[in-house]
Amino acid sequence: HGDRQITEYGPDGRTSETVFSIPGMSVGIRQGVAISLLLRSGRSAPRRYLFRDDINASVAAERRADLLATLAKTGGAFDADYTPLSPLNENRFLLRLGEASNFYASWVPLPELSRITDWSGLLEKRKGALIADDRADLEARMRRYADPRLTFEQVAREGVGPVEEAARFDPRKARALLLHKGGFAAGTIRRFALLPFDHRWCFHTDVRPLWNEPRPNLAEQQARGVRFVVARGGFRRDVVGYPVYATAALPGDYLLDPNVHPMPFEVFREGFGLLDSGSLTAEPNLSPAAIAWLAKLALPATPDTSRQVWHHALAITYSPAWLAENAEAIRQGWPRIPLPGRADLLAASAALGEQVAALLDPDTPVPGVTSGAVRPEFAAIAVPSTAPGTKRDWTLTGWGHRTEKGVTMPGRGRTEPRRYTEAEAATGAQSHLLGGQTFDVWMNGASFWRNIPETVWETHIGGYQVLKKWLSYRDGSILGRPLSEAEVAHVQATARRLAALRLMGPALDASFRACAAAHVPLPG
Repeated sequence: HGDRQITEYGPDGRTSETVFSIPGMSVGIRQGVAISLLLRSGRSAPRRYLFRDDINASVAAERRADLLATLAKTGGAFDADYTPLSPLNENRFLLRLGEASNFYASWVPLPELSRITDWSGLLEKRKGALIADDRADLEARMRRYADPRLTFEQVAREGVGPVEEAARFDPRKARALLLHKGGFAAGTIRRFALLPFDHRWCFHTDVRPLWNEPRPNLAEQQARGVRFVVARGGFRRDVVGYPVYATAALPGDYLLDPNVHPMPFEVFREGFGLLDSGSLTAEPNLSPAAIAWLAKLALPATPDTSRQVWHHALAITYSPAWLAENAEAIRQGWPRIPLPGRADLLAASAALGEQVAALLDPDTPVPGVTSGAVRPEFAAIAVPSTAPGTKRDWTLTGWGHRTEKGVTMPGRGRTEPRRYTEAEAATGAQSHLLGGQTFDVWMNGASFWRNIPETVWETHIGGYQVLKKWLSYRDGSILGRPLSEAEVAHVQATARRLAALRLMGPALDASFRACAAAHVPLPG
């Protein structure tokens, strides 16, 4: 571990500085370095792979001392610090300690439950020209872009719609084709899941090449109100968090990381041109093997049982115990889940997964959490506040910026950790699940969200730190305006939803344990 830029982290999660720097003399090696000692013996004896990663100190001098101290160990004491590895094709020749439970490899990868296995998320690649936070603004822009009375030069000068040239994208031809196909009527305004809890509006059309990848099959299902479980086969980031998301919006290709795979809870039919046929009925999105498993539970393959299966998948993948025990394996491939051999366990797990799905959908009010009489433990979370003696200002500063190429980069922002106050006692009473400290998250020097519990602030989904990622896209330098009241309220609602997910942890863990104990393999 260790580099000069402090982008490396030790096993304990703390920043890890390079041990090669010498204060006052040399900055040392700037890049993180791994030193390997390899012996080629020429013998055919079985190979042994041993692993250790136990130098936790974040200060370089302490880490150097800890490393040297290991040399004093001899014999069995030295060997005991190492863990044997078994790099195989099945685990992608993993050369670091895996944390997967002994049973994880026998559980079922999510795609093996799905009849639909080859769908990907929508890919715009038009610099956000077809996407907006505000529906009315997007509709006004796209109606003007699709107005045949306006020339391309006029809409280009106004920057309305996809008017910038890109690799293999000719904006003139694209607009001309849209006008030929009917203009604004050739598309629809849809809800679009850009990132977890960052749902926007998009102008969706199958007329190519307005979108780089419009995914017509997926869009047809979403237009019918179908919900999707979104996953991917492994992650690049060290901190993944929850590896699965659920949404009723159109899933973007970067929703969890590039190349996500949406799996619908149900399907109306595969193919194109079905939206005008009002007589279509839902069918289960279940693989033949999944249908055979349900049959062993004396359950028919229906849209209802299909939704049960996918809600069960959500319940398992949001279990803290499942995450903790299998973290490294989850990073390496498709999430794997146990399938209970009893219908009552499946129903109980699915009921929890249905609650998870509601909490993950920012467009679905959740009584007691975001609507109605809010429960005391949530009422004090993320309260919009302004420091005494200052004027309210909802402009985000320091949370993000846009590069010359238009790429949004996150900033550090300002967060202040502290203990829960007496007014936040109901939240603090859940500190065993929400964290021993809370944060005030500042919009700027005047206004802030009061009391965002530690585990809520640090919640990651698909490798993204949910709240921080949302803030980075809405810095004042990017938006050019303060946050609206609805946007400030969205942060509060999201924090409450994430807190509710954390509080579901014990119930989700108990259900996961029961399902794992009763796991049966997929038939065939």
